[in-house]
Amino acid sequence: MDQGKICGVIIGLMGGWLLWGAWSAVSQQLQLGSNFADIFDPAFSIRVMAAIAAFVAGIAALIELKGGAWLAGIAAFLMGVLTISMIALGADKSLWQDEIIILFIMTALFLGIMVARGQSLTEAVMGDGTDEMDAAGEDAS
Repeated sequence: MDQGKICGVIIGLMGGWLLWGAWSAVSQQLQLGSNFADIFDPAFSIRVMAAIAAFVAGIAALIELKGGAWLAGIAAFLMGVLTISMIALGADKSLWQDEIIILFIMTALFLGIMVARGQSLTEAVMGDGTDEMDAAGEDAS
């Protein structure tokens, strides 16, 4: 597996973990008797959208579909919107410290995907840099 695919799979696993955490919270709230509509506040909805985008990006990376890198970028962007809005609204640090860590990891993985993608495009256009040369240092062609 290349670097981009590995980063994509990791971001997909993160998305699956975030979805599992969201589902656990929803099921717990429903068992306590909360109304389903009350559970989905804007912050929770943005986190679920970021998790879905990350999970689908991981699947796209695993089966090598185009667009997975941009889904990873959308996931990182949504996590950034969530984190910045929580900080701007004055939420307690304990509420957004997990989101900022996830944001940094998602952004690093997205950048890893884009760098790997850029390297593969450069190799396709320019060659792999191993041109054959004869003993005098001139092209063998």
